[in-house]
Amino acid sequence: WEHAVTTALARAEGWIGDDDWPALRTAALAASARGTAHPDDERTIAAARVWLRFVDDEQAARLLARPTVAHDPLAVALDCYASSIPVHEEVTAG
Repeated sequence: WEHAVTTALARAEGWIGDDDWPALRTAALAASARGTAHPDDERTIAAARVWLRFVDDEQAARLLARPTVAHDPLAVALDCYASSIPVHEEVTAG
């Protein structure tokens, strides 16, 4: 989850491009399949939701929208942050 979170925040700031998403996608989808019982999975899901504001991945977006992130405070904060970011069509990363 640490790599997912740090790269998601870096992507949100425009410091990196989308190259990390394919590597993180598999872990994010696995976390989504496991659910939100474990904090690491909640954090990974929330980080992936930040990524999804920038990458065009409808399949992952559908799967990652299902789990409710509500237990881990860090995951909840990151999930709230993700929902505050404009979708990728409205963002210009530098």
